[in-house]
Parts: sequence; structure tokens; C-alpha cells
Amino acid sequence: MQFALRYHLSVMKHIAISLLIVLVLVGGTCFVGCETESASQNNIRINPASAIILIDESLELTASGGFDYEWSLENEAWGTLSTTIGNRTVYTSAYDPAADTWQEHQVITVTSYINKQSTNATDFSDYAQTAEAIITHQTAQVVVQISPPNATVTEFGSVTFTASGANRYSWSLQYPSWGELTATQGETTTYTSTFNPGTEHIQVMTCTTDRGTTTAHIVHDPEGIVITPSTASLNPGESVTFNATGATSVNWSYSGNGAPNITGVPSGNSYEITFTVDFVESDNPRIVTVRASSGEDEAQASVSLYGTIP
Repeated sequence: MQFALRYHLSVMKHIAISLLIVLVLVGGTCFVGCETESASQNNIRINPASAIILIDESLELTASGGFDYEWSLENEAWGTLSTTIGNRTVYTSAYDPAADTWQEHQVITVTSYINKQSTNATDFSDYAQTAEAIITHQTAQVVVQISPPNATVTEFGSVTFTASGANRYSWSLQYPSWGELTATQGETTTYTSTFNPGTEHIQVMTCTTDRGTTTAHIVHDPEGIVITPSTASLNPGESVTFNATGATSVNWSYSGNGAPNITGVPSGNSYEITFTVDFVESDNPRIVTVRASSGEDEAQASVSLYGTIP
């Protein structure tokens, strides 16, 4: 009889201890060596919290800060999860946004349940916490490029550039004083040179897009030496001054059957020709060819000399 009574008391003691443990867990009360946490505090995290993905690519996500985890997708048609239970899952994209949309956002949610109980009728938990990861679905990237990638222009020359591989385009120049653009927005623009350098210069044109930045190089090529005027006619005692552009310094010279009849006075990039020695005019004038040279570049002008009529 005493044995039966002692056994009964022992069973009741174990039941009471078990109920106390349950009350401690449910009520959030902790004794020695524990810290309490309110249900309003959310420590659930997903790593990574955001990512960019293309169609057929996969991404592993890891949840932390909770207990039992369940994963879900805002838009199930855009991708799949390798598992919906556990602290790890792999998301695989099955979606490619339209080219004009370029990118759209998928929300992946993980829910952590505390003391979740499942029955055939319903699911029950003391409380649940959630975290979200934002996955950006982008269209399969095309390389952003400019056509042509390089060009050569002379003063007042123009060249048209077209960009592709993105949706929004913005154009800018490294040296705006060297040329002008017909448009700074849009996929096409035309560049016109507004100066003639003495030597070769390179202009860098940048196209900034919603998918990156690319550049084109424009070579400003000097036109070479140009003499003005290109022709002249002189009577005895008359003069004409030629000017050379396209070079910082030039060398002047002249030749032709009228060379003995003139004098030439250089002054930097200018050259004055004077008809000094008269001759009796025949059916054809005497010709003088004036040359301005700089390195390998050379330009010519022609002077017709008309002598005295007999």
C-alpha cells in the first residue's frame, strides 16, 4: 500500500514539472542563465537580403535568428524554391522581363514559427516572425555599345553615333568646347567639330545608360595646311598676301616661269608676293606657284602675272 502511494506521488511530481517547463516556454519566463525576448522583437534575417538574377540563374538564401522556417514566393510563376522548409533554400529564376520593362522585383518571404503545433484540422503557433528578400529579375544583358566606336573629323565635320543594349541613354563630351551634340538624350546623336587643331587631338564621348557606361573616341584631325586665297592675279607693282592655316609654323617658297618677276616676304604664317619686274605681255600670263609646308603637309596657291601690253 505504501509502495503504491509513493509511486502515485512520484508520477504526479513528474507531471507537475513537465507542466512547469511548458508554462516557462509559453510564457517566455526564463530563470538562471537565460535572456528574455519579446514577441514584438524580430531577429529573423535572410542572407542575401537583395540580389540581381537573370533567367535560369540560381541563388541560395539562408535564414537566421529564428526556429522553424517556411519559405514562400510573392510571384510563384517567376521562379521556384528547392525547398520551402528549413533555414536554407535555392531560388531559380524562370522569368525574363520584357525589354522595355528591363527589371521587376520578386519578394521571397521566410516565416519563423515559435512552438508550432500541427494537427489535421489546423496549424497553431505561439507567434511567428517574418523576413523578406528582394530579388531583382533583369533581362538577359546585352553589351552596351556605340556605333561607330571611333571616328575621325576635321573642322566643321560631323559624324552620327548610335548606342544600343540599354533603354535610356545620356551623352556627354570630355571637351565640350571642341564640338557640339545635336542631342544629349536618346539612342542617337550627331557630333560636329567646331575647331581645327594644329595637331591630332582625341575627344572622348561618353554614353551613360541604365545598364552601364561606354565611350567612343573622336579623332580631331587637322585639315592640313590651307592657303588663302588659293589664286591671285597681279599687274606690275601690285601685291597679294597669302595666309596659311592648319599648322603652327610654315615654310614658304615659290617657283614657276614668273618666279624672276616677283619678290616674296614671309611673316610667320603670312607671305606677301609683289610683282616687281615687269615684262612685255604675251598671249599667256606668267605663273608663280606659292607653297606653304610644315612637315609632310603642303599647300599651294597660284599667282598669274600680267605684264605690260606692247
